Amino acid sequence: MAIDKELLDILACPKCKGEISLNKAQDGLLCFSCKLLYEIEDDIPIMLIDEAKPFDQVPKERLRVKAGPGAKKAGTGKKARKAGRKRTVARKPATKKTATKKKSPAKKKTKTVRAGKKSRTT
Repeated sequence: MAIDKELLDILACPKCKGEISLNKAQDGLLCFSCKLLYEIEDDIPIMLIDEAKPFDQVPKERLRVKAGPGAKKAGTGKKARKAGRKRTVARKPATKKTATKKKSPAKKKTKTVRAGKKSRTT
């Protein structure tokens, strides 16, 4: 019996907490971020980091992902997408900027006029 889809939606890679996918043979769970294969024995996934096998020690046939809704394909991770294409960003055309002084707020001009003992401002 294969692993239930609800269980697959809940499970995450114990190392990176990322998404995992069931392989085509349905005998392992793949984490493409960590490049690890977690074995499935007697319909129980062994989610121990120490028990996981690196991709380079696993035959390529076991690294294929089961097709279906929600299944993640090999090489479609964030790093693979970045390597495959460059992101283009629309930029505003460069304009010539002239240095302008910031004007300080207008100060109220005051003039002290002495009239006898009193002083006043106008």
